[in-house]
Amino acid sequence: MIRRVQQIGDKGSFIITLPKTWCEKNDIHQGSELVINDEIRERSVLITLPKNANNIEQLEIEIPFGSLTDQRMIGRSILGRYLDGYDIIKLTEIPDERKLEVRKSIKALILKLYVSRETEIIDKAIEIHVSKEIIPPLTVIDDLFIKAKEMISDAVLAFFDGDFELADNIIQRDEDADKLYFYIVRTLKKIFRDPMMSSEYFRHDEKTNFNLIDALDLRMIASYLENLADSAEELATATLDGIAIEKGKQQKDLSRTFDQLSRLLEGSYKSYQTSDQARSIIILDETKELNILIEKKFDNIPLPVKNTLSELVECIIDIADLVGEQ
Repeated sequence: MIRRVQQIGDKGSFIITLPKTWCEKNDIHQGSELVINDEIRERSVLITLPKNANNIEQLEIEIPFGSLTDQRMIGRSILGRYLDGYDIIKLTEIPDERKLEVRKSIKALILKLYVSRETEIIDKAIEIHVSKEIIPPLTVIDDLFIKAKEMISDAVLAFFDGDFELADNIIQRDEDADKLYFYIVRTLKKIFRDPMMSSEYFRHDEKTNFNLIDALDLRMIASYLENLADSAEELATATLDGIAIEKGKQQKDLSRTFDQLSRLLEGSYKSYQTSDQARSIIILDETKELNILIEKKFDNIPLPVKNTLSELVECIIDIADLVGEQ
């Protein structure tokens, strides 16, 4: 189809008319939104109808229980299908003697997934229905950042104070971090397969020019933050195991260092949010200088604490590096 570009007046907008029969065939009417993507290739644009989340065909898959190579890995198999974008996941042919075990595994897993409902086991099968709710990934990544940062701060506090109750709470909160991370991975996988879906997930965000490179950066940052949350869980577990540092100068120095890293983490993430390359360079330099001091000063500290320091430094540097590459 070739259409002629017209202009309203001498200084007005440019318009393109579309044939009525073609519009009717494609269910385009007055008020319909069209997506214009000019990043396909040079001097080319792609015009498409945005997909309505309520009208997108539901992807469904069945997993015969006997087909699992390791039947103890029920949760991992279901999680893989969830991340692959399936909306209805059905585990079938469940032996009677394994029903309770399966239900227990699935109930633990769905705490980490966005699901709308879960059916009872009927005829040796169980279904998991993924929620249709669309949450902008940029909102989710902000939530994941806040969650991971708070978990690290609380894990350090629990470790220094020997606070078992707070440490146990941190371990429970890791499920919330997993839930946010898995949602981002699932959403971005769907967008990578069908770039036009990005209009559904990002149209309400301020960053309206979001492209696949941005999506890849988002996927990497989500991974960094998930690792940070896992590190907080590791430190909390060490606290529950009775690992500790005596109160004194070393603990005060460590506390001060964690405060510095927390400030740098905040700055690194802010530089990502605002695409501030100058700020990211400053953050990189400060973090690398601080890391040299950390390696010299804290050589003989418990491994979980050392790992947490290392994970914080890596997260700050990795996020700032992404900003520098934009």
